Amino acid sequence: MDKPEYAAYLKTEHWQTMRRLALDAAEGRCQVCNGTEQCDVHHRSYDNIGREKLNDLCVLCRKHHGMAHDIAEASAGVPEVAASIWSGFSGFADARAMLCPVCWDACQHPVEVSINAGGALTLVTYHGIRKRKTAAEGRGVVVRITFECEEGHRWVLRWRFHKGVTYWDVEEKGEWEDGGCLTIWRG
Repeated sequence: MDKPEYAAYLKTEHWQTMRRLALDAAEGRCQVCNGTEQCDVHHRSYDNIGREKLNDLCVLCRKHHGMAHDIAEASAGVPEVAASIWSGFSGFADARAMLCPVCWDACQHPVEVSINAGGALTLVTYHGIRKRKTAAEGRGVVVRITFECEEGHRWVLRWRFHKGVTYWDVEEKGEWEDGGCLTIWRG
């Protein structure tokens, strides 16, 4: 499909429906940085144009969308080459790696897992497992994993589960005060 055909395809009802479904599924957030400004729907592959499934698409902010196209162009469409370029550019070896939302570091250390089920809180840390009562965070269950990257930034990946629907977001927590982290698996 050449550029004029692709531009025409992007105006079709089918594409507009798929685009809307992808944006809704990602809650309008970039699937790399979780940003909400100027998000586009990106084709992971052009093999299924006109019959895309949601997993053929991802939502990216303009910055990350441009990077995805730069990497695809530099890799000549070969997935292994694209992964290698992405690795060299961003410092991680797997395009599925989670990145620190502050500095894009791919080396993450889990330092705490918390599960809040209606006010019954379970914490898993370097020091072990603790349970206690706390305030409920709305309805359903909230699971948080706190990470620290190699650069010392602390951030939280949070999932909320309620009535069969899963929501997720990222919370930035700044840097560790003591300059070091106690990862769960080293406890």
